Parts: sequence; structure tokens; C-alpha cells
Amino acid sequence: MGLKFVEKTPLGAGNALTLASGWFWKLKARQWAFFDLDVVDDVELPKNLIAQTNNFDVIGKIELKRGANPKTATIRMCGKNTGSAYVYLRDQNNSDPFKPYKDVQMQVEITQRNAMRPEDHTMVDLTGKTFVINAPDANIYKMETTKIFPSDSNDPRDLLKDVPAGANHVIVACHGDFRTKPLAFVAGKRRESMAVGLDNAAVVFAKLRGHVSNDCVVWMAGCLVGGSLPFGKAIADASGCPVVATSNVLPTTPLDRGKMDMIDRHMAVTSFWPGVDKRVDIGELCVEQQRYNFKVPL
Repeated sequence: MGLKFVEKTPLGAGNALTLASGWFWKLKARQWAFFDLDVVDDVELPKNLIAQTNNFDVIGKIELKRGANPKTATIRMCGKNTGSAYVYLRDQNNSDPFKPYKDVQMQVEITQRNAMRPEDHTMVDLTGKTFVINAPDANIYKMETTKIFPSDSNDPRDLLKDVPAGANHVIVACHGDFRTKPLAFVAGKRRESMAVGLDNAAVVFAKLRGHVSNDCVVWMAGCLVGGSLPFGKAIADASGCPVVATSNVLPTTPLDRGKMDMIDRHMAVTSFWPGVDKRVDIGELCVEQQRYNFKVPL
């Protein structure tokens, strides 16, 4: 039959489209997740083939994996933004990046990740060495190391004193108020004097720089935190880590250990990066999720 595509990662009902002849020509997948697509031929696939897309704005990352069978290869990709693109094999010696090997290509539609109810939010797996400090009135997340910041604490600089060396993820869970100025109520809403804000964010989060791993992510799990560019930027610059935050109200349902619920379009999720003077689309972090030790489910 010649070169063809074969579903590898289960895409779910209605997401792998075939013609009446059985020819698999299009797939649909949600943004920000990696998935695999097999390419099979009747003859050995040349060694100079690479995986290619015509639209890197939609397909943020793509690579070719080889196994023991020389007639089969796997295209691994991650959808960064919604939209349509083609993926295909390409001879890397061919100067035309839009010329598919044997003129066979797959149409890929990346769809929005947009849960409208807390129970439908994407549950991301955080791996590696994980740490969370929950406010006493926001005991939501459970990680490898789970702490509750004392409501009677007298110094917000103690917030991150228990973060283990080499941590891959640091989560701060608390209520927030950004209507007049950014405030993260790390000791509870009744202790506004203990809140982390623009005046002390740098000194609080500077404790992470050089202490956590080089690929550590800070998750600011506080309502509306992502709405303040100066606040998010202060945390990123001080810690040296990318910071994930939302501009919406987070659910308060306790989660299973190692789970994170912030990566969903409904949460208006964004990220802040050290040395970058603007918000960075969360898709930029998700295409590097293998480096940063988390997994977004398809």
C-alpha cells in the first residue's frame, strides 16, 4: 500500500478521521500536549528523513523517533496554538522544507483546551522533586513535600525556607486579591500584613535562585495572580524560574498528590520568564514540558 500514517497515541472518538477507503488523513488533538503518530512503509525508510510541519506556530515541537523496525518511524509532536497544520516526513537533503517524502502528509487540527467546570480541568502530572506551601485557608495541593504556612507566622520571608535543594516544582497556594494592588495571602486572608506583594516578592522568592534545579517551575496557585505583570515578573526575576499563574479564580477542591489544575484556557493561564518584560504564552512552556518535568494529558 506504500507510505501511510497509523494512529499510535489513542486520540479518542471522532479525532482520527479516515476516508471511505480507510485512508487516515486527518487527526484532532488538544493544545499543549505531546502525542505520537506512526509512519509505516512497505520498504525501509531512508535514514536521512526528518519530521516536519508547515506551521510551527501550531505545531510547536516535532521530532522523529526510530525503533527496531526500519519500515516504521514515529512522529512525536506538541500542539502549541489552535489551528491547522500539516505534518510529514522530509528528506533533510532537500532544500524545500515543504516537500513531503513521497507526497504523503497528515492534516492536524489543534483544538482549544477550555474546560468550563472545575471537574473538567486538565490534571497535569508534576514529576521530579515537588514542593508545595499551602496557605492555612487554601490547603489544596499535595506534593512530595507538602507544608502549610502557619497562620501565626510573623515573617513572609519564611515562606520558602523548607523548599528542598534541587526542587523541580515549587507551588504556592493561597487566596489573592489584585483589584487595587497584587497581594498573595500566604498566611490566610485575615493576615493581610503577611501577604506577599510587589514590595516583598523579590526578597521572598530570591531564596529559590541557586537552590532549586535549573529547570524548576514556580506555580503561583493564587486567584488572579496572572493579572499583574509586575508581580509575575518580580517573582520570575528573583527566583530565576519560569512562573505559571492564572488571571481567573482557581477552584478550591483538594487535588490528588502530584496533580496541578492550572493549565487550562478557562483559567486564563499565562507564564512569566526571567528577564522577559511581558507575559509569555503558556504554550511556550508546554512544548518544553519534558525538560521541565511535567506532563499535560492529551
